[in-house]
Amino acid sequence: MNKKVRSLLLACAAALGAGAFPLLTYADDTQALRARSLGILDRVVQYCASSDPAAAAKLRSKVNELTKGLSNQQIADLRQSDEYHSAYTRMDGFVSLVDEHNTKRLCSESAASDAFSTATNNSGVHGRE
Repeated sequence: MNKKVRSLLLACAAALGAGAFPLLTYADDTQALRARSLGILDRVVQYCASSDPAAAAKLRSKVNELTKGLSNQQIADLRQSDEYHSAYTRMDGFVSLVDEHNTKRLCSESAASDAFSTATNNSGVHGRE
C-alpha cells in the first residue's frame, strides 16, 4: 500500500476513533458529543451508501444506537446544531480526499469500528466508568 493511501486510511481511523474533535468530558456536553458523532456517521453513511450498501447498513445501525431513546424532535435538533454541521462538513472534506479505489475499504473499516458504540456511557461522561 502506498504511503498516501496508508496515511489517508490512518487519518480516517483516527477521525472515527477520536471523533475528529476534542472529546467532551462533562455530562452537560453529551448532546454536543452526540451531535458531532452523528454528523460524522451521517456523512460516512451517505458516502458508503452507493459503493458498499452492507457497510452503510452497519453504519446506520450505529446511528440508531447513538440516537436510541431520543425522540424524532431531539434527533432533528441534533442534526440542526452547529456541532453536527461542523462535524459533517469536516468529514465531507475528508471523504472527498479518499481515492475511489479505497472507498470500499474505508466503508468496511468504518463499519467494523466500535468507535461510536461507546460514545457516551450511562452517566453521559465519555471515557469514565
